[in-house]
Amino acid sequence: MAVLLIWVLAKCSPNNPKEVSKRAVLNSFDPSSILVFDARGVTPSYSTYVEAISATVRNTGKARIYDLRLYCSFKPSPPRSPSVAEASWDIDRVYTSYHYGYINPGTTVTIHLIPEPNGYLNEADPNSFKCESRFEVEKSDLLKEQP
Repeated sequence: MAVLLIWVLAKCSPNNPKEVSKRAVLNSFDPSSILVFDARGVTPSYSTYVEAISATVRNTGKARIYDLRLYCSFKPSPPRSPSVAEASWDIDRVYTSYHYGYINPGTTVTIHLIPEPNGYLNEADPNSFKCESRFEVEKSDLLKEQP
């Protein structure tokens, strides 16, 4: 019984070379391989309120990603006339809802996500959005490549 216990402990040890190799593979996904571009605010025809954020996402990584959400910064719209006071803020940030589907390696998708409520979205310049991605990686895809 003691021999079995020692064998199990050796196999499950964090210093076991196979475990070290597996952790290295799981940590090998480069977050900068997910590119977000062409982000813009979407406004309805009857309002200036940004009700959605549209962006193109390209996965150049080695694994599928899921539960993608965006963290976006934006600026106020320029004043419509000189008599209108300028906004009292320079930049604001907002998270979006999640895109729950998978984005496969080597693919590019256009997504529309709802931003979290933010009082400044009524004054936001729809063309000033710059977004970063937050996501989960399908780790089983990384392990498939391991010999």
